[in-house]
Amino acid sequence: MNILNSGKIPKYLLSSDASLLQAQGLAVLPKIYGKYFKLFDGLELVGTRWIGGTLKQAQQLGLKTVCIHGRMAGIGDFERTWERPIMFLLNQSLISTEKLAKICEQNGFEALVHAPELRKPTSFQALVDYKEKLRCVWVENHPSVDKHLALTQAVSFVRKLREQGVKAKLVFDICHAIDWQNLTGPDFPQAFYQALDWLKKCCQIGSLGLHIGIGTAPRDSLPIANESLLTDEMLKDLAALIRRFKIKRVVVEYSANIFDLLIQKTGSAQVGVERLVKTGIIKAA
Repeated sequence: MNILNSGKIPKYLLSSDASLLQAQGLAVLPKIYGKYFKLFDGLELVGTRWIGGTLKQAQQLGLKTVCIHGRMAGIGDFERTWERPIMFLLNQSLISTEKLAKICEQNGFEALVHAPELRKPTSFQALVDYKEKLRCVWVENHPSVDKHLALTQAVSFVRKLREQGVKAKLVFDICHAIDWQNLTGPDFPQAFYQALDWLKKCCQIGSLGLHIGIGTAPRDSLPIANESLLTDEMLKDLAALIRRFKIKRVVVEYSANIFDLLIQKTGSAQVGVERLVKTGIIKAA
């Protein structure tokens, strides 16, 4: 199975995050992921304001676009105070949920938004208005200060959308369920298993997806290169949950700090995927 168009339901996706700030755009992804690139079924594209050009490039490269990631949240919803202006500007660079719904409806893509975005009546209603032809709407837990509340909010919006006839599902971002200081600190193992407990509970609402961040951005990545902090046994426990609850979608997101992206320091991407394959989270072809 490879990333070219196929008739199979895509399970393993790559986020296009790693292609941001790269002159080559999406063409850089095969270089970043190397031999592991062929393991993925398609892309989850970041829905920037230049999404039209990104979609055109994906088509030219023969890459399958499955889902488009839309807006996240308001300035007060981000976990770290100093980071809020930066993330707010990033959020504003993404297309509106109304435009996201229209593009996804016209092209047969799935749509994804963070839960706080749906507090806006116009955003919620846009997804309802396009429900007949939208393949799926994924609602992601946001990296808010209160992780449990963020998950509760995401689950609540999934249910509300379903009540309106929208084909909505939860996407559980495991990094967003862990306090950012614990992603690299000594308390990470405890925080990781707390996140797994929440994942089990979220599975009660039915089919869901999973976002796994790898890379060098400490706020949005598992410590994938630190095998003493994130052991193979811990990853195998996550893989066991994926099998047990028949999780339908696994999205790997290479989250790097801006400096690493600019100098194209992306070696940890292949290291990360290699560990996900070795521990059974991604099945090797």
